[in-house]
Amino acid sequence: MVKKLRIHDSDKVIIIHSEESEWAKRLAEGLKRELGL
Repeated sequence: MVKKLRIHDSDKVIIIHSEESEWAKRLAEGLKRELGL
């Protein structure tokens, strides 16, 4: 995902990457709850 959104401005790439990792953490926590882990 980050590679597709690669922008010349490195700051934007970093922002996109950090937003995606936050989303991934929330998704993982949601899955753990769903599975009762």
